[in-house]
Amino acid sequence: MEELALAFSEARATVLVGTGLSISCSEHAPTASWIGFIEESIHWANDNIPGVTDAWTSTVKQNLKAAKDEGDTSLLLGAAGLVSSKIGSQGTQAKANWLAALIGSLDPKSPEWAIAIDGLKCPILTTNYDTLIEKSTGRLSADWSEPIELQRVISRQSTAVGHLHGVWTREESVVLSEGDYQRALSSAPLQALQQAASSVRSLVYIGVGEGLGDPNFSRLLAWHRQTFSPSAVTHFRLCRESELAHLRKVHSADNITPISYGADFTDLPKFLAKFHPQTGSPALVQNRVELARDLLAERVRSLTILCENVQDIDERTIDQLVAPPVLQPLSSEQERAAQTSQLTDKRQVERSDPYGVATQSGVTIIAGHDGSGRTTALYWLLEEASKSSGAMPLLVGAKDLHKGGRPLVNALKDKSREAGFPIKRNDPFPKLIIGIDDLSPYNTTICQQTIKDIKSLDGSSVFITCQEGYEAELARQLLDYGIKTEMQYIGELWRSDIRQLLDLVSPTRSKTIEDNVVSILQQHHLPRTPFTVSLLISVLLGGKIVPANSSHTTLLDLYLDQLIGRGDFEEDSRWGMDSDLRSAVLADLATFFVEKESGLILEAEAATRVASFFSARGIPESAVSLLHELRDRKVLQYEQGHISFSHSSYLYVFAAKAAARDGGLRDHMLGNPLLYAPILKHYPSLERADRQFLLSLESFFKDLDATVQSNRSLHVRVSKVDAPENLDENFLDFPEHAATPEANDSQGKDEDVDDLDMFPRRDPQIALLALPDDLPAFHKYSIGLDLVSTALRDSVLIADPVLKARVLSAVLVGWGKLGSVFVEDPELVIAVERTLTQVADTIEVPAEKREALVRMLAGITPVLLIAAGISSSLSTTRLVAALNDALKDENLVANPDAAIATALFLLDVQAPGWVRDLENVTEQHRDLKIMAESIRMLALAAYLTKHGRVDDAHRLGRLISDLESRRISFKRDAERQFYRGQFEQKIAAIRTDPRFRELE
Repeated sequence: MEELALAFSEARATVLVGTGLSISCSEHAPTASWIGFIEESIHWANDNIPGVTDAWTSTVKQNLKAAKDEGDTSLLLGAAGLVSSKIGSQGTQAKANWLAALIGSLDPKSPEWAIAIDGLKCPILTTNYDTLIEKSTGRLSADWSEPIELQRVISRQSTAVGHLHGVWTREESVVLSEGDYQRALSSAPLQALQQAASSVRSLVYIGVGEGLGDPNFSRLLAWHRQTFSPSAVTHFRLCRESELAHLRKVHSADNITPISYGADFTDLPKFLAKFHPQTGSPALVQNRVELARDLLAERVRSLTILCENVQDIDERTIDQLVAPPVLQPLSSEQERAAQTSQLTDKRQVERSDPYGVATQSGVTIIAGHDGSGRTTALYWLLEEASKSSGAMPLLVGAKDLHKGGRPLVNALKDKSREAGFPIKRNDPFPKLIIGIDDLSPYNTTICQQTIKDIKSLDGSSVFITCQEGYEAELARQLLDYGIKTEMQYIGELWRSDIRQLLDLVSPTRSKTIEDNVVSILQQHHLPRTPFTVSLLISVLLGGKIVPANSSHTTLLDLYLDQLIGRGDFEEDSRWGMDSDLRSAVLADLATFFVEKESGLILEAEAATRVASFFSARGIPESAVSLLHELRDRKVLQYEQGHISFSHSSYLYVFAAKAAARDGGLRDHMLGNPLLYAPILKHYPSLERADRQFLLSLESFFKDLDATVQSNRSLHVRVSKVDAPENLDENFLDFPEHAATPEANDSQGKDEDVDDLDMFPRRDPQIALLALPDDLPAFHKYSIGLDLVSTALRDSVLIADPVLKARVLSAVLVGWGKLGSVFVEDPELVIAVERTLTQVADTIEVPAEKREALVRMLAGITPVLLIAAGISSSLSTTRLVAALNDALKDENLVANPDAAIATALFLLDVQAPGWVRDLENVTEQHRDLKIMAESIRMLALAAYLTKHGRVDDAHRLGRLISDLESRRISFKRDAERQFYRGQFEQKIAAIRTDPRFRELE
C-alpha cells in the first residue's frame, strides 16, 4: 500500500482502466460488457444491415455460445470480428452508426468511479471503447491512431483519456479483430508506453477482469508479461478482497501486485480518495485557480483571430492576447441620443472602465450583436475578475445548459471537472467567477432554471452575455427573482482601440496597418467590431489586398482563404492537398451541418462524410488526417468527441459557398429563411446576380409581413406645447459646457478622438442554426427584414432595376413598421423602460434630469432599433439609384413608415444630395411625433458632427429648425419664423465654434 501511495504522490503512476468501470458507471448497461456488446450487435446488424442471413446470425451465436461454454477468449474475439466485418462491409458510416448506437449511447449514471480516478491527477489509459470517463470528468479523448496525442497523455502533457484499443467516436481506431490488435500492438504509442512504464512508471490496473469478462485486458496482460521483466518497476492491480488470494497466484510470475480496495465495488471511490492530492491548502486552491485561468487562456489561443499572428502565443496570458473590451453603459445608439439631448455629460455615457466592471460584484449583463466581440470580452472579464479576487473562473456556454432541473449547477460541475478539480455531488461550490455566454431569455425554461441556479450561488460574481435586443427581457426575468443587474454594452472601436489591437500582434508595423484599417472601414462601410477589425488586420498582415466594394462576407472569405493556405506557393495539388480541395471539403462538411440542423457533429460522422467525399472523387487522401489538419489551421475545433467550426461565421460562409454551387441546398434553406438567415445573408456576396434568390426572399417577406400585425403606433402626431413669452430661455437651452474650454481639455489626446464617426456598423445574426423557443414577433420580423435587406444590398449584379426598387420599397415600409411592432409589445417596452431607469441610476444622472433622460431614451428606442438595422443591412450608396426609382411612387412617399425608414437611410448613407432628399421625404410627415423628436435629434447629431458629410448645412439647419418648431404651438406665424431663425443661429454657432467637441 505504501508503495502504491508513493507512486501516486511522486507522479509515477499511470492508471489503466478496464470494463469494470464501464459496467459500474453505466449501472450494468448491456453493451458495457463484452458479451452484452456482441449480443446487442447481432440484433443491431439484423435490424440495420442488408443481407444479414440466418446462417450468418447462427454462426455468430454459435461462436458466442462456444466461447461462453469453454471460457475461450479467442472464440469471443472471433465472434466480435465476424460482427465487425459484416457491418464494416457496408462502409464506414454503417460502422460509425453501429458504434454510436451501442457504445456512444452509454451514459454515466453513476460517475463515482470515474470522478475518483480523475481525482488522482495522473494519466488515464483504457482498453474500453466508450467515453464514460470523458462524460463524467470533462476530459478529452485520444487514441492509438493519434501517436502524438497519446504520447502527450503518457508523458503528462495532456489530460485526455488515452484509448489503447480505440474510441467509438473514431470507428477506424476501434480494435476488434486479431488483425486490428496486431496493428495496434506495433504502433508507436504502445512502444512509448512500453518505454515509459519499463523505466519509471507504475501501471495501476483498475476495473479489469479476466477471460470473457475483459478480453482486451487478457490480451494486454499477455503483452505486459512479454514486455516487462520481473526486475522492473512494480505495477498494481486493484481488486476486491474476495479476489485477492486468487490474483496473487495469477500474478506470481510477473511484477503486478494485487491490492484490495474493499469488499465491494462501491468501496473503490473511497479507497482512491486516499491518494488524491490534499485539498484545502492555500497553495492548492491557488493552483486550481491558475489551472482554470490557463484553461480559459488555451481557449482564447485556439479561437481568437489575432492569435494567428502572435509568435510566442503559448507563453501569453489572456491580457497579452486580448485587448480590454470597449464597454459602455448605453448602447451606441442610445449614447448618441443621450449626448444630443444634452441631458447627460459626455463622460457619463461614453465608456465604462473595463477593470472596474471586472471587479464589481453581483450579476453583470454584457449585451452586443454577434461579431461585436462579446465572447472575447467575457474571457477578458473572467481573467481580470479572477486575478483581482483570487476566485476560480468558469465559463459556461448556452449549449452547455440542458433542461432537467439545475442546468447551470450541472454545467459548472462539468466545467470544474474539465479544469481538473471535480466538485462532488453534495459538495458546495468554492468562490467562483462565473461566465454565461449567449443566454437567451426566450428559451424560457432553460433561462428561468438558470436564473434560479444563479440565485442559489449567492456570493459568486456572474457575467452574462446576450444578443443586443434581448438584454431588457433578460434583466426583467432576473429582477423577477430578486436579482438586480448592472448593464454594459459592447461599444464600437476607435482608432486608438485598433492601435491597441495592433500593438499586441505587430507593434513594428502598427502605424501603417492602422491607417489602412481605418481607411478601409470608412471606405467600405464595415462594422467597427473587434471581429471585423481583427479579420481586417489579419488579412492585411498576411499581405492580401482588400478589393473595392468589400463586404463583411468578402473580408471573412479572404481571411478563410488565408487560413486554408490559398496563395501558398509551396503546395502542389498534383502530390497532395491544396487550398481548393480543403475549401471544397469544408463546403461539403458545412452542407452536412445544414442537413442535420446542428452546429456540432460527431467526429466519426465528420470523418465518414469526408471519406465519402474523397471516395466519390477518387482522391487518395486520409479523412482523419485532413480533419486534424483543419483543426490545426483553426478552421475546425474538437470537443469531447464532436467537431464544429471554430467560429459560427466560418460555417455560415462555407455553407453559403456550397449553396452557390448547389441549387438544391439553396432552395432547402430558402424553405426556412428565418432558421438559415445567418447563412443566406452571406450568399448574395458570393453569388451577386441570383435574381431568383431575391425573388424568393421577396415572396418570403411578403408572407412574413402578412403575419405581423401593427396598429401603426409610430404614426401619432406630436403633442405641442404653448410657446411662452421668453422663448430664448425656455426653448434654446444648449448647456454652456458643450462649448467651453473645460469640455475640451482632452481634445488633443488621440485616444479620446474617434475619427470613424458613423452609425454603428454591425452584422446582427441569430444563434447557430437555432431559433429560441419563445422568440417574439418583433425579433422574428427583425431577422426577416435584416435578411432581405442584406440580400438586396449585396445583389449588386442583378440587372433588374424594377425588382430592386420594388424590394427596397417593401423593406423600407417594413423597417418603419418594425418600430410600431416594438412599441405595441408591452413586455418589451416595460423591460426597456425598467432597464433604462436602472442605467440612469448606475451612471448617476442628476435627479432633476433622470426622468427626462429615461423618457427621452425610451421614446427614441424604436427609432434607434430601426436605424441600427438599416445601417447594418441596407445602407450603401449602391442602392441610391433604386431609392430614387422607388420614391417616384407617390404612395410610397405618402407612407409614414416608408418616410421614417428612408429618412434614417439618408442620414446614414449621406450620399451627394442627401439633405435635399431628406427634406423632400419628410415634407408630408413633419407633424409626426417621431419626426419632430427622434428624426430631428438624429439630424441634429449629423449636423453637429465634425465627420458628417453635410453637403448643404444651411438647408439641413432649416429642416431641423422646422422639425423643432413643430413641437411648439405659436400664436402667430411670425413668432414661429423668429424662433426658427434664432434656433438656426444658435446651432450654427455651436457647429462652427472651434472649441466645440464634436458629438461622437
